[in-house]
Amino acid sequence: MSFMRFNFLLLLVLVIFISTAAVSSDRGGAMMCGRKIIHAGDSKYLLLSRFGQPENKEFIGTVQRGTSCIKIEEWLYICYDHAKPKMYVIRITGTTIDSIIWLPDVQQ
Repeated sequence: MSFMRFNFLLLLVLVIFISTAAVSSDRGGAMMCGRKIIHAGDSKYLLLSRFGQPENKEFIGTVQRGTSCIKIEEWLYICYDHAKPKMYVIRITGTTIDSIIWLPDVQQ
């Protein structure tokens, strides 16, 4: 009985570890198109200088930081440098890239 209990606890710890790793990797990321790359934490200026204007911009809301309201946007980029286009959603808080999410299934 104690052997089964140990296996159950080991499995539970493993599941918690994997799910925590998946959650922590949601924020951040990188976008690579050709030889150009951008990472979460980089500036909006760097993003625009490397990749130009996005396909679409969407206003998400604002966040209060001290006495300032900071704008949150999501920008959509599509990279055509591959056999199948790659789509990225980039969340920008103020002037900083907060997260980059790759959407694997692009229908063109």
